[in-house]
Amino acid sequence: MEKEELLDRFNDINIQMIHIKSQFDMLLQSFNVYVNLESKLDQYKEQLAAYQQVINSYALSNADITAEQSDLRERLLKIENKSSDNFLSEEFDYTAPPSENCDGCSV
Repeated sequence: MEKEELLDRFNDINIQMIHIKSQFDMLLQSFNVYVNLESKLDQYKEQLAAYQQVINSYALSNADITAEQSDLRERLLKIENKSSDNFLSEEFDYTAPPSENCDGCSV
């Protein structure tokens, strides 16, 4: 082989090596981006799990509050019914109280 051919081959090999190195660098950069994205995804998953726990605890406390409200409504209705029954029985009690001014008089 001649010197020029050897130089051409050497230049071609250098160009190919540079190309392979740049492809490797791009691959490495892509891998780093992937690792960073995977790390962020793990963080978001942890945050999501924490939010779900908060939502679940809120739902449980909300259910407890709803049950307490229902219980209080029932108790209030019972008290209202009881008081209205007492009010009606007192309202229609026509027994007249004894008069203070009359000693034994019949009205």
